[in-house]
Amino acid sequence: TDPGERKNRADDPTLAEEKARLKTRLFDWMRAENDALAHGGYQLPVGSYIDGRPAYEQHDHQQHLNPALKQ
Repeated sequence: TDPGERKNRADDPTLAEEKARLKTRLFDWMRAENDALAHGGYQLPVGSYIDGRPAYEQHDHQQHLNPALKQ
């Protein structure tokens, strides 16, 4: 129904299960490849929020800082 794929359905509740499945698959692959973005313990640069945090946490860096770097 959307051959040009112009409708963003990322938050469509009917796709929530598929979205979760794909996210799990992506992060499993990232961890298997030792992708640093799949592991916590450091603060990502602004705009690099592909570490699985929900949007409302994107600017809450304190809980994601490396404990060794905390003062």
